[in-house]
Amino acid sequence: MAITVTGVYDSMDKVLNAVDELVSSGIPREEIYVDEDSKRVLVTTATDIEPTITDLLKRHDPIEIKER
Repeated sequence: MAITVTGVYDSMDKVLNAVDELVSSGIPREEIYVDEDSKRVLVTTATDIEPTITDLLKRHDPIEIKER
């Protein structure tokens, strides 16, 4: 089953750093979406690696983390 984890940030630098770390950690680029207007990183992935995604996003000081 797939889940979307969203990290909301207060700067594009944090967004880009989070994306770089996700990609470096082996998350496929096609599973990552960046919304520049709202400074969000959305990752669609399997539920079993959701904790890993959440931990990676939290390293970049998000305002909020959402799961759906």
